[in-house]
Amino acid sequence: MNLSPGIWARWFCESCGSLLRFDLSRRYLLAALAGVGIIVLQFWVFPYVPLWVSTILVFAGLAAIMRVERIVLAESVAMPVLEKR
Repeated sequence: MNLSPGIWARWFCESCGSLLRFDLSRRYLLAALAGVGIIVLQFWVFPYVPLWVSTILVFAGLAAIMRVERIVLAESVAMPVLEKR
């Protein structure tokens, strides 16, 4: 799977053909959590560690957060309705 177009990309599932995309609400939640995490680091960790260590902590945390993705249906596909007999 090639994800190079970015977070706005839409693609078709290889097995079922459904149109898929990344869940943006999950991204907003993770961005808010990253902001809170940086504020916590700023007040409780950064004063006690050198700048280069805090920079590594921030980049490692953000890299880990960016790996957490949720893929959802971009459009619901109309499924045939089976009649009960």
